[in-house]
Amino acid sequence: MSRTSEMEYSPEQLHEFHERTVRRGTQLRRRRQVIVSGTLALVLIAAAIPIAVLSRSATSPSPTLAVVGAGQYADVAWHNVEYPGLNFATTQYPHVLGCGTNSASTRTGYVFPVEVQQVSYVQPLGGPRLAIVLVRCRAGSPTPSSLYAFDDVKANGKPHLFQVLLPPMALQTFWYATGFSLSGNQIAMVARGADANAPICCPDVSGVMHWHWNGARFLGPKIDLHSTS
Repeated sequence: MSRTSEMEYSPEQLHEFHERTVRRGTQLRRRRQVIVSGTLALVLIAAAIPIAVLSRSATSPSPTLAVVGAGQYADVAWHNVEYPGLNFATTQYPHVLGCGTNSASTRTGYVFPVEVQQVSYVQPLGGPRLAIVLVRCRAGSPTPSSLYAFDDVKANGKPHLFQVLLPPMALQTFWYATGFSLSGNQIAMVARGADANAPICCPDVSGVMHWHWNGARFLGPKIDLHSTS
């Protein structure tokens, strides 16, 4: 024979059970709020990290060109260096003008020495020491300028060409300059230009050329032009 016992609770016990239930519910809600808040904080931190990294990348300064001494270039005779493209033997005008001992115009007799207008030495951040050299032909009359960068000196004492920054004829124009300047990560040069098919004596445009160091090489030139007429 089975017997079912019925338990009866006093009002005081029922009130105590109610209070326990309320306290337990409050504890559970607070614990859940802490977990949610912590998870949300982790999500916000994770999202903020790449944003901060991108922000630093966007605002980080570009590699800088520090002006330094000659170093390994100290004994280089820059007027005797071979500058690719400096002679004008293959241009329509002035095709008879050769420049330097390796000029293709040597046999014509119209060969002029190289005039070194400016040499500056820079140390790019994380790169080799560079020699920036501005040259032209010493022909007795205004001749176009060319800009070169060298990055080393070979065992035979000849500098190694790193980059031709401005060939004698760029964008179908002869460019005339007297010097350049270095600032931050840029080379800037004021120049005058004449159409390659026009008389070499008469520049008709002028402007400022810029080369930007991107960490591995120079980009440019970017030319801001205006007419001189």
